[in-house]
Amino acid sequence: MSSSIRHGYETCGVKGYYEQHGQVYRNPHYRSLCQSLKQLLINSPRGRTEILRGLLNTDRLEVLDLACGAGEGTQALLQTLKILQPLSTLQQFPKIILDISDPYTLEAFHSQQTKTPLPTTTTLRDKSEYTFQDMSRTEPLTDKRYDMTICSYALHLAESCLFGVLYHLAMHSRYLVVASPHKKPVIDVSMGWQLVEHVVIEKVHSWLYKSLLT
Repeated sequence: MSSSIRHGYETCGVKGYYEQHGQVYRNPHYRSLCQSLKQLLINSPRGRTEILRGLLNTDRLEVLDLACGAGEGTQALLQTLKILQPLSTLQQFPKIILDISDPYTLEAFHSQQTKTPLPTTTTLRDKSEYTFQDMSRTEPLTDKRYDMTICSYALHLAESCLFGVLYHLAMHSRYLVVASPHKKPVIDVSMGWQLVEHVVIEKVHSWLYKSLLT
């Protein structure tokens, strides 16, 4: 975590920081995040096999970017899937239905996409109502089924409601990718997820999980 963001958390609190700065948020560790996801999903035999067998076998994928920030997690994930696609049985890159959710940073996400556009095969939908607190108490995902959820640099900030968030996600998403600047969050089978692979690149931890509930 950068010293400026850490200082912002200490000064304003996490919620206060994003209320004040969410519209201009950028993850300063984007390069390391991309390298970490490539290591997780491409260079790791277990990660690569799981993604090729369980995900890149259809021409349409539904993805949720939970606590999406400025879209760094989405960009890193899509870059990685593009590299893997020629190794799959697919003739072309699949159509992506992408739901983005963050109560504070959607403006930053859309601003960044004007500079680094998503693939033309991507359909983007705003789901700002998917907050950690709501997902831990209720099921805003009741009628949704995602192939993958990515949560980048956020779940370690949601420890107070982590179990509820992850258990509900496990009922509605087949795979989960988590990236964090720490060893946390700690996710186990009681939350509905089986660990496939964990890698660390330049202090960026990335995990791939498979749901036990879908």
